[in-house]
Amino acid sequence: MLQNSRYSDQKQPIQRPKDSKKSYSGKKKTTTIKTEIIIEESGQILSVSKSHRGRMHDFRIRKQEKMLPRDSIKHADSGYQGWQKVQSNVVIPYKRYRKKPLTEEQKEHSRKLASFRMQVENKIREIKIFKIISNVYRNFQKKYNMRFNIIAGIVNLRHGF
Repeated sequence: MLQNSRYSDQKQPIQRPKDSKKSYSGKKKTTTIKTEIIIEESGQILSVSKSHRGRMHDFRIRKQEKMLPRDSIKHADSGYQGWQKVQSNVVIPYKRYRKKPLTEEQKEHSRKLASFRMQVENKIREIKIFKIISNVYRNFQKKYNMRFNIIAGIVNLRHGF
């Protein structure tokens, strides 16, 4: 049986470290920590990656983490461009380029994937209800991953997983 899983990264601002270059996220314009979340089709959080500096790209985090079974279908956002070349059964929305607009079929495909993305974003919202994850993280960064895993477990328990 094929398992459908959704991938996304959650970014959280942190206090500015001494060497802020490694943690600076150009997208968020601040220093951040990134954590990858894998969610099953039913809404259960399957896996939480270890935390990485905000500068690291989503696909690079994916390459460092453990892989799911090859026969599972993986839905990811456009931050994972290039993953299809490395592993099979990866579904990523099409990217529009300046001189090459998307066809209607590609737009429709991307719209369908957007509904899958909403499940992931809603799960991230449930995690961010906890203030320690939604605000600037001021505690020891070594314990961040443990705290994030505990909160992900609490969210799973709320839904009976």
